[in-house]
Amino acid sequence: MENKEITVYELMGLIKDNKAPKNIKHKNIYYSWIDNQYISYDIDEDYLLSRSDLLDILNDTVEILPEENDEWEDIEEINIENEGHGDFIRNEYGTICGLTKHSKVIAEKVNKIIKNQKYLKERLESKNVL
Repeated sequence: MENKEITVYELMGLIKDNKAPKNIKHKNIYYSWIDNQYISYDIDEDYLLSRSDLLDILNDTVEILPEENDEWEDIEEINIENEGHGDFIRNEYGTICGLTKHSKVIAEKVNKIIKNQKYLKERLESKNVL
């Protein structure tokens, strides 16, 4: 997922709406949203929005960094096959692995979870949340 870039002015709007991103990058300095302000511990606890030159940076861009567990990973569904002798799957090497009744139920549930994830991802992308 590519990081989104917005202006500092737009960032201030997100802050106002209580939607401040947790981590951002401005001019190659990383900031974290802590105690209602962006702080960088890399540069002697620099505060992004309390600078005296705030008017000069309103049109600068900041990069919204992904939060932990913010990445979507495409996962393929488990292909359950049946040739009359029972259910099986083929691993990535083409080897056939037999399924018990319980493992088939688990594989079907995993497939439902994968379908739900894809559906949720599509819904979020259609609403430009991602």
